[in-house]
Formats: sequence, C-alpha cells, structure tokens
Amino acid sequence: MSETLKKNAFSPINKAHAILEVVFYIQFAPDFAVSAIRKLMEIEHELKEELPKSSQINKFETTFGVGQDSQKGQFSEKTIGIELQRIGSDGSIKWMLRTTENVIAVHCLDYSTWDTVWECARKYFYKAFKRIDGESNFINSVGLKYIDRFLYEGTEAEYDSSLLLSRNTDLVFKKVFSATPLWHCHSGWFDESFDVVKGNLLNQLNVDSAYVNISGKKRYVTTIDHNAVIQIDGQDNGQLRSITEEAEGKNSCLDQLMYKLHIVNKKVLLNLLNEQMANQINLGTPEK
Repeated sequence: MSETLKKNAFSPINKAHAILEVVFYIQFAPDFAVSAIRKLMEIEHELKEELPKSSQINKFETTFGVGQDSQKGQFSEKTIGIELQRIGSDGSIKWMLRTTENVIAVHCLDYSTWDTVWECARKYFYKAFKRIDGESNFINSVGLKYIDRFLYEGTEAEYDSSLLLSRNTDLVFKKVFSATPLWHCHSGWFDESFDVVKGNLLNQLNVDSAYVNISGKKRYVTTIDHNAVIQIDGQDNGQLRSITEEAEGKNSCLDQLMYKLHIVNKKVLLNLLNEQMANQINLGTPEK
C-alpha cells in the first residue's frame, strides 16, 4: 500500500470532527408522577420555535389474569413523555429533546463546538427543571454519550486498524489489529474520582467496525460509542437537588458535571485513536 493511501485510509464523517451524535441525559428516581409528566409535556409550547416538531411518547403495558378457562391478557397504553425535534433542510434531525417517565435527554446531531452545543443543551435542561420544581424526584445519574464515526477509504485487502487506532491503546483487544474490517469490542469500567458530587463514574465503550449504507453504497465504518455516566450516591438528597439549580456564569453543578464528562470522553479518544487521527479531528489536550 502506498504511503499516501495509508495516511488517508480513514476519514472522519465531518471535516473538523467525527461526531455523529452527542446525548446529554439525566435519570431521575422515582419515576415521575403523572402530574410531573404533564408539566414536562407542556414545554412543547415554550420551545415551539426552536423545536417545532412534537410527538407524544407512549408506553404499552400488558397485564395477565387467570380466568376460569384460560389466562387472559389486558393491554393498556399510557403517555409517559414528549419528543421535540428540529429538522434540517435535508430532512434529518438536528436537535431533539425527550422526556420519559424517568429521563430528560437532549440529543444534538449537528455538533459544532462544545461551548456552543452545551449552551443550547443546558438551556433546554433548565427549562425542563422549572417544570418539575417541587416534585419529589431526585437525580440518580448524569450521563454524556458521544457517537463518533470514521469511514474506511481503502480496500478490504489493505485494511489496517492501526491507521485509525493506536497500537498502544488498552481500550480494545489486540486482535483488532490483525482482523478483517468486520469486528467489535465492547467494554466497561469504573474510574476517575471527582469532588462535584458523591458517586461513581462508569465508562461504557463500544467500538464496532461494520458495513454501513451511506448514500446507497456499502461502506466499512468504524463507530466509537462512548457513554460516561456519573452514578450519584442516592443518600445525599440535598446534594442531588442542587444539580437542578442554575448558577450565574455557567458554573452550576450541572455545568461542572457535564464538562467533567466531556473531558473524560476526550481522554478516552486520545487513548484510543492514533496521533495522526487525533490531530486531524482537533482533539487537542485532555484539559481543553
């Protein structure tokens, strides 16, 4: 294989970065009461201009009872949340806010920079928090999920994972460096202590190399799905409640937690990718 082809065998799906989607989410306990779900759904009117497409989220349940002759099932449907979307001119989703019976999540599929994207996401969160103020729910986890994609530009015979991944990484098994373009490696671990809240930080890392249909063509694509979740100590209710309080200067507890998770993601990618690709997608240093 020529040196030119080697240098360009993988390319990020975007010019400046490889991010397909980033998801900010907060999980509550216990599940929201019906009154809280209704109040959260009313956010549709407040965000009509920014997220104009809306749809209810319903949950189907089945209950069984024993009759005289046979077991009988009853089906029921209830509304548990709402999904608000902004659709781009190409018909694809750009932003989405979802509320369910125990989660508030913001999805960005139009990533630019961390500061710009988080500023928009935090605004949606605080609008939602105001609607559940006074409810008896607490936060039990705060998460940030990045999905990055890289296209393989070479042939199957020339495939070499080290043109994307660092051979020194300890985040995938060594077999991927001698495998065909079809493989996967899923792992998880706890690490990174922090002093913003009491709890544990769980990393879930799924790296897959598979076929993907892109513009009608069968392409080899490597997808890096990294989910970082702060599992908060549920015994400190006062601390949990402080996460929903907005602070001046964007230095609230939630700001600090999400930025912490953002840095964790950068560290994972810097460990996983080779130096050339890390520079190509402008990863910089773990602290910035």
